[in-house]
Amino acid sequence: MVENYRYLFKFQEERMKLVALVLVLAVTSNSMALMAGQTADTTNQTPGSKNAAKVKAEVQKRGIGKQARVKVTLRNETEVKGYVSQIDDASFQITNPKTQGVTTVAYADVKKVRGPGLSKVASIAIGIVAVAGALVLIAFLLPKGD
Repeated sequence: MVENYRYLFKFQEERMKLVALVLVLAVTSNSMALMAGQTADTTNQTPGSKNAAKVKAEVQKRGIGKQARVKVTLRNETEVKGYVSQIDDASFQITNPKTQGVTTVAYADVKKVRGPGLSKVASIAIGIVAVAGALVLIAFLLPKGD
């Protein structure tokens, strides 16, 4: 009878250690992801011609055409989604594929340019959550032997 209790306490102690480790890893990685996100946001919000040059370079890197999908956040917090249909010296045009409406956007008015998918921070966070979930699942599926 005493052996059963020793085994039970030992098993619970090991499980608690594993859960604590998973929680520490989750909190640490979440903090690092938040810091990375804050750094990325502050670099995209620099005012003036320096930001306009960054935006122009980003738009030119993406190119023109239906494969050059973007999501642009303007300084007035509105978002424009679509593909880049024309690039000029002071502005570029985004065409909404659903309505075929064209919006001309000045580089100086842009706060952030993103692609159509998830950001790097979001992808990293999803990966971390998946790994933490797998570790918790493994912890509960461990054999109950000595």
